[in-house]
Amino acid sequence: MGRNGGKFEGRKKEKEKWRERGRGKEEEEEWRKRNGGRRRRRKREEEKFTLEAWMEREGSGGRPWSVGAEGSDGFGVKCRGMRVRGGLGDDMRGLSVWEGIMVKHTRKMFNWSRPEGMPRSEPNEEAIWTMIDGHDPHGTADMADRLEQHEEMLRGRSVYGEFFVRSSLLPHSELDPSVYEDPAEWVTTIKLQCGDYNPLESSIAQVSSGMCDVQEPAADTVEHVGHSRLLSHRQLQPTTPEWPRDSPVGQLSKPARGYVPWARYVLRAHKSVLKKAGIYEAVYASMFSFESIPHSWVKGVIEFWDPTTNTCWVGSEELTMTLWELQAVSGLPIFGRRYEECIPPDEELFRRRPSNKSKRGELILPTVLPAALSHYRRVCKEAKLSRRSRATIPMDIWIRSFIREDELSQATVFLQDPFGLGVQYIEDLSEELAEPFTDIGYMSPALPGMSEELFLVGFLVCWLCTFVLPGKGGAIRCNALLAASLLSYGERLSLAPVVLNKIFRTFRTISEDHMLDGHDTVLPWQYIYAWVHIHIQGAFSCLEYPSYFSHRGYPIIMQLLRASSTLEQERVRLFFFAPHLVADRFRLVHQPELGSLPSNLMGVDIPDDIDRHGRYTLLFKGRSLQVAEYFISMRPGWLCYRYGQSVTLERYQPNRTARQFGLSQATAYESLPLLPGVTDVSGMNTVPAETRMYVASLMWIHLLRLGTGSRFRIAPPGSLTGVSYTRLTWVKLSYAPFMEHGARKYERRVRSLGVPRGQRSRRGSTQARTSEGRQNDQHATEGTISSPSRVRTREPSPSYANVPSSGRRRVRSRPMEPPRASADWTASPLPQQLLP
Repeated sequence: MGRNGGKFEGRKKEKEKWRERGRGKEEEEEWRKRNGGRRRRRKREEEKFTLEAWMEREGSGGRPWSVGAEGSDGFGVKCRGMRVRGGLGDDMRGLSVWEGIMVKHTRKMFNWSRPEGMPRSEPNEEAIWTMIDGHDPHGTADMADRLEQHEEMLRGRSVYGEFFVRSSLLPHSELDPSVYEDPAEWVTTIKLQCGDYNPLESSIAQVSSGMCDVQEPAADTVEHVGHSRLLSHRQLQPTTPEWPRDSPVGQLSKPARGYVPWARYVLRAHKSVLKKAGIYEAVYASMFSFESIPHSWVKGVIEFWDPTTNTCWVGSEELTMTLWELQAVSGLPIFGRRYEECIPPDEELFRRRPSNKSKRGELILPTVLPAALSHYRRVCKEAKLSRRSRATIPMDIWIRSFIREDELSQATVFLQDPFGLGVQYIEDLSEELAEPFTDIGYMSPALPGMSEELFLVGFLVCWLCTFVLPGKGGAIRCNALLAASLLSYGERLSLAPVVLNKIFRTFRTISEDHMLDGHDTVLPWQYIYAWVHIHIQGAFSCLEYPSYFSHRGYPIIMQLLRASSTLEQERVRLFFFAPHLVADRFRLVHQPELGSLPSNLMGVDIPDDIDRHGRYTLLFKGRSLQVAEYFISMRPGWLCYRYGQSVTLERYQPNRTARQFGLSQATAYESLPLLPGVTDVSGMNTVPAETRMYVASLMWIHLLRLGTGSRFRIAPPGSLTGVSYTRLTWVKLSYAPFMEHGARKYERRVRSLGVPRGQRSRRGSTQARTSEGRQNDQHATEGTISSPSRVRTREPSPSYANVPSSGRRRVRSRPMEPPRASADWTASPLPQQLLP
């Protein structure tokens, strides 16, 4: 009888013994697995083989093997003058020696270590999986073990060599409840005595008294007298310099050559992907040019910006750009995966997760990201950029590496014909004109051989580095390729908090600069213009806005296309010191109508819980994503921006500006979460790198957290609000001398604006003029009210600009219609796909 037949007979007899003893089949299998495992472990110990043992047995005092490069697709092992290639290739016969050396070296699966002398770019993916498959030829090993071994063999490898600076992704941390505390109710009702403060009269007039809704954390309590750090208060001194004439603050540039044709193609060919990522409307608005908007209002906001609280003072009240308002003016999403700019190391760049389709799993990060990094490196080498310049690529060089030469044009986009279809002026747009679909006759502007995935990533990184987080000189950052690749796969990123972080940090830097040279002034200034537009009625005079865009929820910034505004900095400063003195020209709007929140949820308590299936109630049960984003924008927190190894944090305190949410303003508490291991936010670079990344991860989780068990309320538009008497008393004690001095100074200057330059006095006063001159001044300074008179309910009189030659009518600055959410939800992601 043959050997196999003997084994079969032996197994048969063993089974009969088991049945005679009365044991079941399950016990038999359990015994067999236990003893079989022992035999396999014993055999593995006998076959234990390492490179060190091989070197001791086969070596002759020298180094018997070495590792060297064998092309871009693999590496070789040289043994006693014989070179064997391991990597990609159809000839697998040469892998026998490789298996004898390297595969048996990894027999234990988790004890592999990089051999000395191996190039940084090796081993490649195919060689790694060849080793793993050699250890597990039948694919019976656990998928987690295979993927863990794959990640272990990637450590220390860098497929791009030393070209990029690598840094790990933010860690996935658990939010510690001890660093923050959520109130049970974010909107509470207390009894308040509201007032109105006039700095020129040095008095606080009582306006109303009763029960008011306030935004937590706040209370009607007395606080310590504050200290002014406003630039406008320093400018009251004669030694403080003014803005230089060539100041770059507020300056915008036109889109780069070739950007508009590229954007038009992407909007038509990848509409569903952009809709899923929540950036279609924001990319759409980037086609238009806003470089002609005057800068006076932006400079006014910076002059009255408080760097300690990240708020702007308008009279006796504070105003800030909330996340909800930034989303309305820009179209950037609030809720989504946390945004970070870095190039992860190989063990994270090529990390895989289990998949039913392949024993090798699937990549966690987009597969197009390595191709985008390789394209970036190739463009840098072709442009012959120095090592110091590798972190960025000039915009024109980047666009030329994707777009054909005949498409590199400086096109101008009009609201009535966004895609350049040659349509004449019409009263309103249709969907076919505003959002045309890609047809067969519309050719891609890409270079021959360019993949569509890489083409989309190249555009998105251009959009990010120009209209979301622009850098100096309009250059492309290699670290932004990670975010661009995620967006190209339709993943929703939390962009609004990062942009708001950069705005707050730039405002703080400029307002604290004593020379006003504007060395760090690169911002998406168009968003600040749009924010001023929704809060200060009369600030801008705009062209008529097609109702199609307002009905579909497009960004409000599109209303400012070819807008005009006042160039009189004195009048702008007077508005910020005492808004009631220019009430017939400008009016402060505390709660603009933005978005399209469900009307059935207005004025009712909305719970933020987790249902029995572990889902967030704000994302399910018929709730829209906008409700969750509105709730996120109401809560204080830290805005985080991570770039490479650096992390910046900025305060976000919307409870100091409760009137923007339709609530009354009381004394606000800080209530920001604690930062473990950080004592000074401005000195984050001195904190260890691990601590910085850990804190950044915690602050992202804290900002976007849902399922807190608390409740909040959405105030209806036009809610009656006020400021508490206690709060106004603190404002008077802290800033009364500055406010009174500034109001009187710029009131005189505004009055002198209607007087010929030769008749003005040096101090700007008109006291020496005759009664006839005073009467002429009264007509010449329309829009200025003398200090004793206080107008509160008077509507601003229309003051339209001259009708342009094109015949389009200009209207006053006001939101034309409250923008609604896009009606096209077919491409929107499911709520469970939006969780960070």
